[in-house]
Amino acid sequence: MKKKHFALAGLAMLACGSVFAEDDTVNYLGSLNPGLVNQFVNFGTDKSVSGLFHDVFNFSFSGVTPPSIGAATGVQIQFNLSTPNVDFSNVALNGVGGTVSNLGVSSFFFTAPVMGAAGPVTYVLEVWGTAEQTAKYGGSLNVATVPEPESYALMLAGLGALGFMVRRRKQS
Repeated sequence: MKKKHFALAGLAMLACGSVFAEDDTVNYLGSLNPGLVNQFVNFGTDKSVSGLFHDVFNFSFSGVTPPSIGAATGVQIQFNLSTPNVDFSNVALNGVGGTVSNLGVSSFFFTAPVMGAAGPVTYVLEVWGTAEQTAKYGGSLNVATVPEPESYALMLAGLGALGFMVRRRKQS
């Protein structure tokens, strides 16, 4: 009787072996350029174990100050697969799920609305999925920022000067 229980327990342990997830945490530190509106950082990972996975990518950016660049309003992430052995089940940015769009056999696109404060910015990207055999995926995090009021004022001043020149040309 005990042999049956041990055999059943052994089979249950072997069956659960493929359910264990491979967890990876990757940290990226960088500095955003105040002169650029859209900025990106590349990331990637190799899957050495087949089965479920949960990857966490931490992106920390410094150098974001109020007059130079505003808060981020949206983040776009492009996933590129080197091998089509990865199936994404869920993607979240700072705990907020977004829309995952399939752009083909080896490319996925994820968009999430994120409102961050001006100053040092940290994004946490979590990816869940299933990998077969060994697989790789990578992508880029694209941060779209809000223009500051000074940028709008400069744009309106330029439009006003353009209108003044057109009006002056009509009068002569």
